[in-house]
Amino acid sequence: RLTGLGERLQAMSLEPESGARRTAVVDKAMTLSQDLNHGSDTVQELRRQIEREIGAAVSEINVALRDIASLNRAIARGQIGGQNVSELQDQRDKALMTVSDFMGIQTFIRGNGELVVYSESGQALVDSSAIMLDYNAATMVNINTTFDDIAINGQAITSTITSGRLRGLLDMRDGTLADLQAQLDALTAGLRDQINLVHNRGAALPPPATLTGTRSFADITIDQVTLSDSTRIAVLDASGTITAYTDLAAGTYTVQQVRDAINLGLTGFATATAGNNDGLDIAATVAGSGIALVDLVAGG
Repeated sequence: RLTGLGERLQAMSLEPESGARRTAVVDKAMTLSQDLNHGSDTVQELRRQIEREIGAAVSEINVALRDIASLNRAIARGQIGGQNVSELQDQRDKALMTVSDFMGIQTFIRGNGELVVYSESGQALVDSSAIMLDYNAATMVNINTTFDDIAINGQAITSTITSGRLRGLLDMRDGTLADLQAQLDALTAGLRDQINLVHNRGAALPPPATLTGTRSFADITIDQVTLSDSTRIAVLDASGTITAYTDLAAGTYTVQQVRDAINLGLTGFATATAGNNDGLDIAATVAGSGIALVDLVAGG
């Protein structure tokens, strides 16, 4: 898609007056934009699916912890009564394997046969009774979603889960897919900035007689604008030939300074106006002329 857009831009640069060339650029740009948006939507949908899996995993862990606690009581009673509790122990081992599959744990068995289960970082999961994991899974996921922590008795344990399927899901949601989204964002921002840079170093043909600013300034003696590159304010005739211009060096200016510099440099050709609670406007004063703002390339 990027290559296709580049080819259309190159073709338009050779024949800028062609409506077909300009339409082809717009079509390719729209297609690329749609693809980038689709890529981002797909990443976020994958994160939403994983978030749902994390919620299901926590629920499955909690069921297994309750089973272990219940089986502990049955095993302890059976041992006191001299019963064979091997089948109950097998069931408990199966529940324990479910927990250990999702997250790292530590265990030991008490003299009465009860199994005590702790998380990797030492929080009790089963000790006389089951201690449930708390987690509120997000139902909607986008690039700005902040996910809740997995917690035990209000204490966050997400960062202390370092192994198991649950760690893998967390790493996929917050690592792999988040990094992929960041790469898409960086690609999009870089593409936007480069196209804007080229666009800002060109001018409309025919040039508009007036440029009307959309940004309102509360106090033109205080409010500032910053030029990242030297900028040329030019007056052009209908054919696009420059008849007068003034340049502003890269830097930061108050709005009043910009207005006054334009009026000084383009006396007789254009007038800049700006006032408090208003925008900055530039108008050509010569009939048939227009205004162009050009971002100057170093040495250009």
